[in-house]
This record gives sequence, structure tokens and C-alpha cells, in this order.
Amino acid sequence: MHPTAYENCVKFYKKYVVPLITSGVILKVIDFGAYDVNGSLRPIFQGCDYKGLDMTNGPNVDIVSVGDKTPFEDNSVNIITSSSNFEHDDCFWMTFLEMCRILKPGGLIYINAPSTGPYHGYPGDCWRFYADSWKGLAKWANKNGYNIQLAESYIDPRGDWRDSVGIFSKSI
Repeated sequence: MHPTAYENCVKFYKKYVVPLITSGVILKVIDFGAYDVNGSLRPIFQGCDYKGLDMTNGPNVDIVSVGDKTPFEDNSVNIITSSSNFEHDDCFWMTFLEMCRILKPGGLIYINAPSTGPYHGYPGDCWRFYADSWKGLAKWANKNGYNIQLAESYIDPRGDWRDSVGIFSKSI
């Protein structure tokens, strides 16, 4: 994980997650694509019930799940994160629908993916995400029956990857 990816998640945590923690609730956090290649989001979510999910076992992976179906019940997760993963997911739109399925009403999805940068195949490199990408995913989710809103999106101009960040909420 490159430094700006970590820093953008810290920004998300401070702005969106901290207010939820102060209410005394232990938040269930699922991190999609959590395999620790060169850093993870786990330290950011200390005090939460954080679980790393990925398609193969390894560092920071608590749950191995292959395909677009995870072992979580509908509406069961407070916070879903995915950093430096969607560019490697050949069917990210299906993964996003799975995130929407398991997200609790009132919950949040945080996704960080590059908007630019060189090819980095681990295991493949399929996509880049631009300013309108997150609006399109929210529209896709709504067309598939999920009441998802784009709360915030931006492209961080720092670094080679120019992180594209989408933050979504699910209506109660």
C-alpha cells in the first residue's frame, strides 16, 4: 500500500468513522482485498471488529472468499473498506453489489483505487477510476435494488497513483 492510500483512509476514518465510535458501538469492519503486500488498513481500525477478506490466505487475511459471494449475512456490516484492490478485480461491479448487500443501513463503504499509474499486475491490473466512476457505481447499485448514495468522492493529486476515493452510504 502506498502512503497516500493509507493517508486517505485515515482521513475517511477521522471524518466518518470516529463519530460512529463515540456513540459506544463496536463497529464491524470488513476490508475487501486485505492481503498485506506492503501495508494494511488494520491499524487505522483499532477498537473495531476488523476482518480482512481476500481471495487467498496470507498476511492480514482473516477470511478467504473467492468470487462475488462472501460469508456475511445481508445488512450485517457497519463499515466496508477496499484500498488498492478494485483495479485488480476483473468484475469490481459485482464485488460492489456484494458490498452493498452486506452493508447495514446507515453503514459506509470506502473505496480507494488509482486513477492513473503504471501497470502493476498482482494478480492482474484491469482498471483505473476517474471522477465519475463512483457516481456510476452508485447508479449501478440503485438499479440493482440497493439504496446507496455517493457521500463524497475526490481524486488526490499527490503521488503516482492519484488515488480516486469513493465514499458511499446506505439509507436506513
